[in-house]
Amino acid sequence: MHCPNCNMEIPKEAKFCPNCGFNFKNKIQSAGNVIISPEINVSPVISVGGEGAQVKNINREDQKRPLSDSLEILEKIRNETLKKSAENVQRYCQRLLDAFYASDDIYFRFFTNHASLHSQTILKILKELLFELKLKNDYEYYLLYIAAYAHDIGMLPQKTNGGYEDYAKQEVVEEARKEHSVRSAEHIKKNWRELGILEKTHSVHLAEICKAHSSKVDINKVPERAECVIDGEKVEIRWRFLAALIRLADALDADYNRIPPEFIIKDAKLSEKTVREYLKHECVQKVTVSHRDRKIYVDLLLPEEGAMHEIKEDLKKHLVDEFESVKAIINGYGVRIEKIEFLETAGSGMFR
Repeated sequence: MHCPNCNMEIPKEAKFCPNCGFNFKNKIQSAGNVIISPEINVSPVISVGGEGAQVKNINREDQKRPLSDSLEILEKIRNETLKKSAENVQRYCQRLLDAFYASDDIYFRFFTNHASLHSQTILKILKELLFELKLKNDYEYYLLYIAAYAHDIGMLPQKTNGGYEDYAKQEVVEEARKEHSVRSAEHIKKNWRELGILEKTHSVHLAEICKAHSSKVDINKVPERAECVIDGEKVEIRWRFLAALIRLADALDADYNRIPPEFIIKDAKLSEKTVREYLKHECVQKVTVSHRDRKIYVDLLLPEEGAMHEIKEDLKKHLVDEFESVKAIINGYGVRIEKIEFLETAGSGMFR
């Protein structure tokens, strides 16, 4: 099934397109009532009343992205067996994550995008980070590609005591988000055959890369190098380097495109954490990697007073901390990016 608006492949049971937000069912269902702080009242569309936060009138026209760049890393995989496995992993993750974002009866759909659009943007950012730098072998390209799709697979409900976690409960989903990098690693190691991964060793390499995409995990505990056998030939990977690339690319997908479509969040009662995540992404207009300047530029809206200024400063600190956690690793392997620079620009952002 393809979206009639943007032609992206989507699950048959989808209620909306995870890429452009096109509504198939024209059906809106609000989340349960979640009271948030009355101090969060910082946007024309995010306001707080006695019942909770309400989000309205999001313009999605600027949120359609070209996806061709996301295929470049896949095309670098010359080994047909690895390439086929990469495509299988991609389909597995897209099918499950996109289906959950298309569901209209669970709180999961209110999170910022962790599905196909996010994965494709990560691959685009990875291309920009690598620039003219070539990876060592097909297996490195393979792990980088499938990690872009599998690193958030832990956001899905997992089986517990014979049944699945109840994602209709907001507190259950929030706990899954908090621990999702570890859950992703566990899911990959447990379900590697279903994902389409060829060998158990490959699943171990992938699991550690995905777990380390969270700053809660000490990336320096990922071994610097690892070996495995591909078609009878021993190959080496720079394990920690691949994990560092995924962490940074994941953090840099920080702009407003990750906010859910208007009809999903319209009139919804949202948790304070979810609202703050929306506002962080509202701040970011564009992220650019410049190898000429050896900088990552982050275009932000001009600062405002009060809560929005505080949220923007938290966002800056988060991005700088993420970059500093991997700077020595990526520079040691030739990426050569020295700092993140924030550019303040006038404008109203995506919220009109």
